[in-house]
Amino acid sequence: MDMLTVHRRHNPALCKSTDRYYKRCTCPTWVEGTVGGKDVRLSLKTHSWERAVAKVRKMDATEDPTPAPTKKDEPFTIEKAVNEYLSDAKARELGEATLYKLNIIFRKQLLAWSKPKATSSFVLAHRRLRDLVHLYVNVFLVSNSQCLALIY
Repeated sequence: MDMLTVHRRHNPALCKSTDRYYKRCTCPTWVEGTVGGKDVRLSLKTHSWERAVAKVRKMDATEDPTPAPTKKDEPFTIEKAVNEYLSDAKARELGEATLYKLNIIFRKQLLAWSKPKATSSFVLAHRRLRDLVHLYVNVFLVSNSQCLALIY
């Protein structure tokens, strides 16, 4: 009979629990058991007990010991972030002068600066709009200190 068991591998430096089946910590979840006559011991690559149980149910239903690959989001590039930021600024009904300045700063300066360096295709780790502003200030304006007056 095939049986898979979800458990946690606790990190003693971060977690005080020693019970493999304790559900209230955020230590990584693993699966152990047999499926289709094959021994399985895999990381479920999640810290959520509910997600881990759902993955194990899928593994058990398909009788495939390897978890199904998760669909990753498409890359969130600097160009997409600029477009999203500017459309949000327009939706907030900012003044025409402000929108004009933001357009110059982000579309004409940041994107023009990032394309030759191939940084426009970098995937942004965070999709928050404020991160784009911090990226611009920290990367672009630090090297071009004369432009600081444009933002403030």
